[in-house]
Order: sequence, then structure tokens, then C-alpha cells
Amino acid sequence: MFKKQILVTLLLACFLLWTNSGYSQTKPDRKSLLVERTDSQKWALLIGVDDYSNINDLEFCGADQRALYSQLINNGFKKENIFLLHDGAKDNKYLPFKNNIEKQLKTILKIVEHEDVLLVAFSGHGVNLDGNTYFCPTDADLER
Repeated sequence: MFKKQILVTLLLACFLLWTNSGYSQTKPDRKSLLVERTDSQKWALLIGVDDYSNINDLEFCGADQRALYSQLINNGFKKENIFLLHDGAKDNKYLPFKNNIEKQLKTILKIVEHEDVLLVAFSGHGVNLDGNTYFCPTDADLER
């Protein structure tokens, strides 16, 4: 499970570096799609869960998402376009409970337009049940 978290985090980091580097250009004299699309916006929904009600707690998931938040800001994302849910949030609506995650996802999907970029990053437990994979929010109950 931990190896999957590291792999997902590394893949996201590589994607961010790739889209903001010269390597994302198809030809040396052409701009990347992100530069040409001046009307598009970059959005992110970041979720980090350390404190679980019914599953073993984790330690660094919230910190990973807060660090990713900072990197996104440094790479051109606007603060107001990033929704960060984690255990240490001061506002209850940003705590990573199932209902909060669903509300934030619905909100962001109403805002995002066709040309926009939406990054969804989750750091926490996941589970595969009957061939379906699920993220585990703070209040996940695997016994149900």
C-alpha cells in the first residue's frame, strides 16, 4: 500500500514537472499546450487523510498534500483554484470526511470548464473490493 502511495505521488510530481518544462513541447520552436491555451484554468482537489475512525492511522498523507499545494502554487496554480482537504484543516468543511470530499468534488466539477486542467490527488488508504478500487476517507468503514 505504501509503495502505491509513493508511486502515485511520484507520478503526479513528474507530471507537474513535465508540463512546466521544455520537455512538454513537441517541437523546439512551438509552445506547449498549457502556454497556448491562455483561456484555460488549472484546478486541483487535494485530499490527505492521516486520522482514520475505523482503520489504522497514517502519518504523512496530510503533509504530502500540503507540500503538493505549495508546489502547485509555485507552478502556476492560483490559490483560489486549489481545494485542500486534510485532517489539520481549521474549517470543518475541509476535513476529509466522505460528505466533504463529495461536496468539494461536486463544487469543483461545476466550476471547471472543458479546456481547464483538473488535478485530483489523494494520499491515504485505499481498498480494492470485488475488483473496484476506492479511496478511504476519514470515516471509511470497511466492515460495511
